[in-house]
Amino acid sequence: MNVEAIKPPLRVRQVRLTGAALNWMSRLAPARRVINFTRVAPGFRSLYRMALGYQRSYRTLEEAEAAVSAYAQHGHQNPANADLHLTLNKRARPSDYAALFHLQRLLPNIRSIFDLGGNVGNLYYCYSEFFPEKDLIWTVHDLPENVARGRALAQRRGADRLSFADTWREASGVDLLLISGALHYLKQPLAGMLATLETLPRYILINRTPVTNGPSFAAVQDSGPFRVACLVRNRQALLKDLEGAGYRLLDTWHAAELALQIPGDHDHTVPFYSGFLLEHDPASVATQSGQEIRAED
Repeated sequence: MNVEAIKPPLRVRQVRLTGAALNWMSRLAPARRVINFTRVAPGFRSLYRMALGYQRSYRTLEEAEAAVSAYAQHGHQNPANADLHLTLNKRARPSDYAALFHLQRLLPNIRSIFDLGGNVGNLYYCYSEFFPEKDLIWTVHDLPENVARGRALAQRRGADRLSFADTWREASGVDLLLISGALHYLKQPLAGMLATLETLPRYILINRTPVTNGPSFAAVQDSGPFRVACLVRNRQALLKDLEGAGYRLLDTWHAAELALQIPGDHDHTVPFYSGFLLEHDPASVATQSGQEIRAED
């Protein structure tokens, strides 16, 4: 039977039921051994993948995007995406408090925030309640559809301190680059994106992103009405790349209420998301003839 011929809503339901069954079975040691055998054994692996559909790990983000394309329902561009994030951020979540702690501490040094992947400005509406007197310039950059929705929403709400950028290059020279729940959707490495800016942000605050201590891999997140591919990066490689861009790590924390679970695949399951605060140190890296040279003390 060609399961891909099943109508997408029915196929999504079948994939979810299969994933739920595998997650339940994985709690039992004998069942885990059977699942692990089925995942890799010739003659069973194809059947296993067919039943699991898009709910498995992939080598690249492009592979994950191709696997879920028929079921994505417009992914990040689905209007339900903006509604979901506005609902989730009506009040601060547990993983927000580490970010808010650092923002509060850094406020004397911050006048501008560039919110990369900030959807329709949902974090602005949530976080600004914690420091209403601070005259911050808060700029959001996201997909064109979300930017358009965000501008319309800001106008309705009278959010005069919130603006929207059409290009990434507008992040040049900001005090703080905020990437909350968005790093794992970026196709280009963050260090490479930073290299395109004329002036680097002083601080980078990354929150709610899945990372792994093993090899990087891609997966698909099922968010109800829509589905999106994401890239789970290796933690050490991410931080090393940012160190090479001139940033030093100030703090890291767990976003314990979030996890990424690949049904039946413990090796590609992320038990909690993570957050990082980094500061740019212009003296730590000098650039000469296209090569990075650590400056002498």
